[in-house]
Amino acid sequence: MAEHVADPHSHLIAIRVSKTLLPVDQLLALSYETCNAQGRSRFEALFAQAAAAKLTREDFVNAMDETEYAATLRVKEGFSKLLPLSSNEVARTTLYRKLLEIPIGFHEFQAWSIRTHSSNYFLGEKLYGQLYDRLVKTKQQINP
Repeated sequence: MAEHVADPHSHLIAIRVSKTLLPVDQLLALSYETCNAQGRSRFEALFAQAAAAKLTREDFVNAMDETEYAATLRVKEGFSKLLPLSSNEVARTTLYRKLLEIPIGFHEFQAWSIRTHSSNYFLGEKLYGQLYDRLVKTKQQINP
């Protein structure tokens, strides 16, 4: 639905948002990806730690999830204040509705994600595990 991609040779980050989302969900996705992109230095530090074998695979995956969760909380805390919606408007959204359901607390978020069969959570777990494997294998930081 949305993603950000960092250019490894500059400080530029490209953000793409799906055209199929409702405008409010597009704005939410853009807000989330912007907050998430602000964590670039944290992601890069995790990549370096993994490449140097200073983190286990599980710790790396959890740290990546926790960094993304922090961006989610930033959006959750501010978005509804900046763009209040009626209950009818919220009901028509996809991302906004899910954002309101996300629990406070990282471990609660993990449990909620598993309980609700969040495809994004499980895909992230898989991709972060694969990224860790590449980082450890090459022993150098790479741009995912």
